[in-house]
Amino acid sequence: MKNPYFLFLLTFLLPSALCLLPSSARAQVYSISGVVYYSNLNHSVMDSCQVTLLQDDSVIDVRMTTNWEYSFDSLSPGTYQLQVSCHKYSNGMGSTDALAILKHFVRMYLLTGIGLAAADVSADGCVNAVDALLISKRFVGLIPTFPAGDWFFESPEVVITNFSVIQNVAGLCYGDVNRSWVPLNSH
Repeated sequence: MKNPYFLFLLTFLLPSALCLLPSSARAQVYSISGVVYYSNLNHSVMDSCQVTLLQDDSVIDVRMTTNWEYSFDSLSPGTYQLQVSCHKYSNGMGSTDALAILKHFVRMYLLTGIGLAAADVSADGCVNAVDALLISKRFVGLIPTFPAGDWFFESPEVVITNFSVIQNVAGLCYGDVNRSWVPLNSH
């Protein structure tokens, strides 16, 4: 026969004692926050962008940037991915961007990073004279948009271990490889 005091300890006192453990022993929750910015010289922050938080290709949450910031709270440790989209007016591409793409194509000057990603306006996986031609056509109004769309944003992977994470996300208009444009409503 079990001791009735032992049953009392297990049923009532042990759960109450667990509540008295320091907060470090309880499950911790963290956040991912930051700003979305245009990758020009000023790093112009952008409002009204949609930021999607994914984990294992599943959407966890969606936020809009307000005052140029986003924040996802109450997150457990793990690996997440951020995806940003924007439906704002895009611009910034012109003849100097088409020339930069041609220089890249003939290896006179190599584009890198986000500028290289934004150069592939044809969305065919390579940067060449076709991209320069499409930029020229859009600049003079012969086409309304690019096959790649209007906006390119980084899509960073964020790992939460024991701390909240600040992750800023850069974007460019497709075709603005010299990063010259300042988006409307940015600071």
